[in-house]
Order: sequence, then C-alpha cells, then structure tokens
Amino acid sequence: QPLETSLKDFERGMELTRQCRDSLRKAELRVQELLEKAGDAEDTPLENEDS
Repeated sequence: QPLETSLKDFERGMELTRQCRDSLRKAELRVQELLEKAGDAEDTPLENEDS
C-alpha cells in the first residue's frame, strides 16, 4: 500500500509539473507579445506632438 500511494503521489506531482510548465510557457508568450506591442507603440510617432 505505501508504495502504491507513493507512486500515485509521484504521478500527481508529475502531472502538476506539466501543468505548471504549460502555464508558464503561455504566460511567457503573452508577456513577449505585450512587450512587442509596447515596442511598436514606442516606434509609432504621435500625431500633433507639438501641441
């Protein structure tokens, strides 16, 4: 029983690790997209800057 319980806990931990890795990957891509958009905004001249 203890070995079976340990194996189930290990499997659960591996699944949680995979889920966390996927979430982190998605978050990193989202941050990268936001930074790229912010960079595009900085490169875009504002209209009527002299006002």
